Amino acid sequence: MNSSDLFKYYRSSSVRDFEYIVKPGDTLYKIAKQFNVSVNDIMNANNFTNHLIYPNQSIMIPSVNNNGGVFFEEYVTMPMDTLENIAFKNGVTVDMLMKYNDFKNLVLVENQPVKIPKQYNKYVVQADDTVDSILRKFFMTPEELIYANRHQWLRPGNTINVK
Repeated sequence: MNSSDLFKYYRSSSVRDFEYIVKPGDTLYKIAKQFNVSVNDIMNANNFTNHLIYPNQSIMIPSVNNNGGVFFEEYVTMPMDTLENIAFKNGVTVDMLMKYNDFKNLVLVENQPVKIPKQYNKYVVQADDTVDSILRKFFMTPEELIYANRHQWLRPGNTINVK
């Protein structure tokens, strides 16, 4: 997949930022406050090098990441599983399992899916990296890469989130 394919995929994806048309009197601070994002988030999403914006300019407002840099892997319960041994096997706490899963009761059944929260790792994009090489190196799908880095350009020297 080359970068133009990734952009096409991003545009058709539900995981994306949205467009905002700058109005007279707008500032990045005012827009950021209105959409509950930081000025730096807007600057990164638009690859801005300064705070200068113009009326009728189209800018991207980054979507808010509510999960704090967490992605999920699915675990399917097996006979005799407990929350404690699932947590231990997956390197998380029982509290984390409870936070991200809707357990109506503490009785698990076989073949029950459980979301396992994982933290992203950081990777500095190298000059010879391609989208394909990053996807292969970190066993990610294009959608996962986009979702994890929707506020960051994939450019040499930038630090991105990877699995």
